[in-house]
Amino acid sequence: MIANEAFVLVLGAFLGSLVLWAFKRLPEERWQFLASVPVIKDSSGRWRGINFTYYGLLTANALAFGVALLIVLFGALRVSTPVTLALILVLLVICLPSARWVAQTSRRQSLHLHDRRRIFRRNFCDTRGDLFI
Repeated sequence: MIANEAFVLVLGAFLGSLVLWAFKRLPEERWQFLASVPVIKDSSGRWRGINFTYYGLLTANALAFGVALLIVLFGALRVSTPVTLALILVLLVICLPSARWVAQTSRRQSLHLHDRRRIFRRNFCDTRGDLFI
């Protein structure tokens, strides 16, 4: 039984530290783009391309990690594979468009670093500034 609690504690500590790092580092300018891939060259000689961001990488990793964790935990509960896969499909149909909407909305708002930290403190910290995740 203690192994279950230890697993949840270690997982929570790791993910909590990742959230703290992300809120501190990702708003900085050097962390905005992971890569740019040229797609087509227009008539003026300028390239059009796709930008891959760290936000997108973290979102994709969160998706893969969440699906893997759901499969493991549902397997531990002996939920049948078809039910697990159906639930994953329903969640992805809802969550993937929502993630895209959040990314587009946050890009339009273009919050400054100070505003992002203020929002983080308001949403994840108590009045003394202690983290309560």
